[in-house]
Amino acid sequence: MKKIMLSLIIIAGLFLLACGGADGENNRGNTIVSPFQKTYSGLLNAYIELKDALVAADKVLADKKIEDLRSALSSLENISGSDVVNAWKGNLDTLKMALTEATSAGDVEAQRKAFSPMSESLISMTQKVAPPGEELYVQNCPMAFDFEGANWLSNSKEVVNPYFGDKMLNCGSVTATIEKAKE
Repeated sequence: MKKIMLSLIIIAGLFLLACGGADGENNRGNTIVSPFQKTYSGLLNAYIELKDALVAADKVLADKKIEDLRSALSSLENISGSDVVNAWKGNLDTLKMALTEATSAGDVEAQRKAFSPMSESLISMTQKVAPPGEELYVQNCPMAFDFEGANWLSNSKEVVNPYFGDKMLNCGSVTATIEKAKE
């Protein structure tokens, strides 16, 4: 009987280790990507595409990407019962205001100005919830907006500046790395 009990305890322990127990981790010790994070990934992808449109100084494409970002934000907010969405309330409000400003922007320079608070909101949000899929890099251009400086997120370590485009394409540096969520 003792051998059976000991065997059951060992099997139960191995089962908990293999399944990750109740702490949201799998057997490799990596964080499991939640449905919320997958939806958030869509928001980040739309943001990166907007960044790329601003790098190219393509207002028409940037207008489309702003709408894509707005749509992705709406999908994210529709996740009911998300404590993360509630915790991001201030960041989401800032992001919405910046999207409204970018939508009414008359030129790429005005879109770039609105991109800065979008970036700050998304940097803050992303530092709280690891993005699935890939690492992201916080980058900074100290010369943006008359040396006020501005940050943005990138999916590449290579600095490609959305605030200056081809005028100063590689102006800036990586200031932080946001590790991806483990799948």
